[in-house]
Formats: sequence, structure tokens, C-alpha cells
Amino acid sequence: LMLQALATLALLPLIGKLAQRSGPRPLVLAGLLAFAVTAGLMTTQTLTTSLWFLVAILIGQGSAFALLQQTPVAAMARIEKEQQKAVAHGSTLVTVLHSTAAPLGVALFSGVTQSRGDVYSAALARQGLGSALAQQQGALLGMHDTFVIAVLLMALAVVAMIFVPGRLPRPASEPQVALGGGT
Repeated sequence: LMLQALATLALLPLIGKLAQRSGPRPLVLAGLLAFAVTAGLMTTQTLTTSLWFLVAILIGQGSAFALLQQTPVAAMARIEKEQQKAVAHGSTLVTVLHSTAAPLGVALFSGVTQSRGDVYSAALARQGLGSALAQQQGALLGMHDTFVIAVLLMALAVVAMIFVPGRLPRPASEPQVALGGGT
């Protein structure tokens, strides 16, 4: 997880500059697709997968997460001055949702991994695979199922993101009023 965090941290300044030029939508779409690809790659791991391959996937996931971080930043940047009082309430709500959704997602994915792993382990043991190996392979296959679900969720998010409006035009400056005589 440290590699993911470092990749995110390293890319955030660059991605922030890109978001200012292109708007957040293309970056978020790229992040969702990259996250789906890296989650899909996690389904290819075996009990003998190279550690460096897993490290590369984790760095890729951290990079994808950096792209996804532009959504809240862009949303906050679009708030008009008159609406800034509501930001405190909105940011509190977002914090509560984030603090609730993240552990809930971990719990759900852990539950899927554990239950599917148990099913696979039992099936492999019935086929004559040794107990320890059946358990390891079953846990790995349970993780594969979890990453397939993650890919499907990312695909749904990509579809939803397509309907999010692109870059909003910057508000025009107040028209200048000529002072002094004139009609």
C-alpha cells in the first residue's frame, strides 16, 4: 500500500496542472480505466507470480488513484463565492460518506474474498489437492473473484462518468460600466 500512496503523491501536482488545462473529466475517465486494468491484472496472479509484477500493479493503481483525486478538487473549484457557506456542510457530508464507504467497501470485498476462497478451497480439497495448497489456491481464486467485481464496478463508474458534464466555462467577468456622462 505504501507504493500506491507514493505513486499518488508523486503524480498529484502534475495531474493537477493537467486538470487545469483539460478539466477533470478526461483524467477521471483515464483513472477509472487504469484502475480497471490494474484490477484486471490482479486476476492474473498465481501462487508463483513475480513480486515485481505485483509491485508494478500497485504503482499503477496508485497512479490511477491520483487521476481519480481530481473529482473533489474540481468540484470545490467550481463553487461560486456566494455558495461557499454551504461548502462546510457539503465537505462534512463528503467526509462522513468517505469515512463510511471506505471501510464498508473493505468489509464487503473481504467478505467476498473469504467466502469465495472457502468455496474454492473446499472444492480443490475434494479434488485431492493437499490441504495447505488447496487453501492457498482457494484464497487466491477468492481474490480473483473480488477483483472481477472491482473491474465491473469501475466499468459502471466509467459509464456514469460519461454523463458528467465536461469542463464548465469560466464565469465571465462583470461587464464594465462606463462612469460619467454618456448615454
